[in-house]
Amino acid sequence: RLRATVFFTWLVFETAMQCLNWGRWPDGSAMLLHHCAGGTAWFLFWQGGYGHAFTAVGTLCELSNPFMSFRYFLSTMGRKTSRLYLCNGLIFVLLFLMIRILIVPIGCALLIWKQQQALSFLPLWRVAIFLSLFAVGIGLNLVWGWKLISGAYKILFSGEHPKED
Repeated sequence: RLRATVFFTWLVFETAMQCLNWGRWPDGSAMLLHHCAGGTAWFLFWQGGYGHAFTAVGTLCELSNPFMSFRYFLSTMGRKTSRLYLCNGLIFVLLFLMIRILIVPIGCALLIWKQQQALSFLPLWRVAIFLSLFAVGIGLNLVWGWKLISGAYKILFSGEHPKED
């Protein structure tokens, strides 16, 4: 219950801030889709009394967020050319790829496979929404993962400095 309360509070806050500051960050529509999909999935799991293992595995995605936040603070402090900024960025990229591209999709796919019988008892519309939201999450993470890899490659191998915000 506490995890759901914290999650929904953060989700509402972050979505409100994003909407209030619409147009200030690139890919705002992708983040809005991300928040709507995540919020819908959690709500349906909570309301329907199922999906607890999926939410636990999905929560692992948030392990990379402190490094994303730290990147913002370093950038704001004018530390984009520091070694700390570079190391933090590399850790963020590696964690993002390892967790959001490998562990979570594989873990959720295994859960879906192992819980086929339990899922068959749910109304078809719930299963369809669940699978669609799972696909949205994977799709967004693949797009963001590709952007992270491309940016890291430019910084590490072409000598480009991070873009100024």
